[in-house]
Amino acid sequence: MAGIKVFNRDGHAIIFNGDDMSLRRFSFEPYEVPPTPLSCKPENPSRLSRREDEGKALHPAETDGGTGTPDPRPFLGRLTLNVSNVCNMACRYCYASGGSYNTGPMMMDRRTALGAVNAMTRKFSGIQLVNFFGGEPTLNQEIIELVCEYFLYLRSRSVIRWTPRFGLTTNGYFMSDLMLKLLEKYDFSITVSLDGPGKIHDRLRVNKKHQGSFDAIDKNIRRIIAMGILPEFECTYTGEHLRNGFDLKRLMDYFHGRFRNRTLHCPMVIAPPGSGLDVPLETAVEIYSDAIGYSIENLERGIPSTISIATRLLHHISDGTPIRHFCPAGVSTLTVNADGNVYACPMLILGEGTCLGNVHGEAQEFGPPDHIDRLVRCVDKWRNPQCRECWAQPLCYGCIGEEIALAGSGIRRSVVKGRSPMCDFRRTLYEKLLVSASEAKLAQCASLTSEQKQTPSS
Repeated sequence: MAGIKVFNRDGHAIIFNGDDMSLRRFSFEPYEVPPTPLSCKPENPSRLSRREDEGKALHPAETDGGTGTPDPRPFLGRLTLNVSNVCNMACRYCYASGGSYNTGPMMMDRRTALGAVNAMTRKFSGIQLVNFFGGEPTLNQEIIELVCEYFLYLRSRSVIRWTPRFGLTTNGYFMSDLMLKLLEKYDFSITVSLDGPGKIHDRLRVNKKHQGSFDAIDKNIRRIIAMGILPEFECTYTGEHLRNGFDLKRLMDYFHGRFRNRTLHCPMVIAPPGSGLDVPLETAVEIYSDAIGYSIENLERGIPSTISIATRLLHHISDGTPIRHFCPAGVSTLTVNADGNVYACPMLILGEGTCLGNVHGEAQEFGPPDHIDRLVRCVDKWRNPQCRECWAQPLCYGCIGEEIALAGSGIRRSVVKGRSPMCDFRRTLYEKLLVSASEAKLAQCASLTSEQKQTPSS
């Protein structure tokens, strides 16, 4: 049980009940009526953005497909296909060894692509989202088309009960006419990695000749928007932004004003302290807290511009559902690398010890290695005793791969013990959201966030 957390403010208290995800405001003034819940329910909950819910299937065909016979197989929220372990850029902070993930440069071939689809459709009752990833996935557009067509073929033959949604995470640097046609034909959701204005982006994300990439990416984004597709963006926040006076609020305004972006995903860079890219945790607390408060203010004013952490938390509060897992890796997500090896997620492609199997293997059980299994159990918020004692348990989420990378870079933030500087960081952000939401028209905020279409991010 998560229990109750009370935040004292001038003249009133804000009460968060983690057991039912309710948020109440209570005045300290005498003779006040008993506290009443702040309405969190949007008028039409079904309009909430469809997102993976860490193991909870959302598709109407998840149970029996109308046949009356429940499917005993598990449901997969997201299948990531690393169709290219090659990249056409040389970003300064790349965590994936130039896109190769230390497995060597390679492209997924037809046999592996079809084998991945066959293996996953046999093992799972359904797949909600197939996300094409890399390296840079647009360098292997023929395989992207093959996979999409094969899923449609399987659906036409009733081998699968429905066709998954398709997503693309791209740096946006290369966008051929064929790739644009595929995006439109298969109704892709798109996330573009862009680090803000050109003067900052071009210092961080360069091509193989170490030249700036912003102008080419900006041109391709314009082409995508002209097709009627509104991409989402992932902007990695770094010391470069900090030195140039760009906090998250300014980045939110930039992306919303230039590209009509609604929800900005802005993870913090993984870089060693003193590298020039790292952002001190105490500074990050202030920057992300301000962005959360700014998101609530925007929603209250009717401006659909938020940071993703605010949108996600408001989604769960308004829906009255806790976030089920700290990280969905290995729970409701799987990744197939270009060589056919299966991993919990791209950030856990860390060598043989993290490989769960191969799509060409006979058993295809994809069982986790012991230490990955222990790590997944460690971040099970409902079993970890330290997490169970924390008031923020139903709101808490993160990335296992990021925690491992941060520890390896010398930052030593977790890895998810329940009491750590990173845990304190998250609790501060959750408190900021709850307090800001309680002081706003929360029903209006929740209704507006229902219009925010979430797309896959790297």
